[in-house]
Amino acid sequence: MSTVLDEKFDSEWLELMIQAKQIGLSVEEVRKYLLGRLEQNKIGNAKILSRV
Repeated sequence: MSTVLDEKFDSEWLELMIQAKQIGLSVEEVRKYLLGRLEQNKIGNAKILSRV
């Protein structure tokens, strides 16, 4: 039987949030960091594809 929590978050996300909380980071700080990394990857991928 799954819970609402199980349906909303996978185990890797939960582990990340637990670890972030242990070092004093908020969910919002983690979200901003991950969004920034996503943007960096998109820019990097676009540069690589433009060379092909």
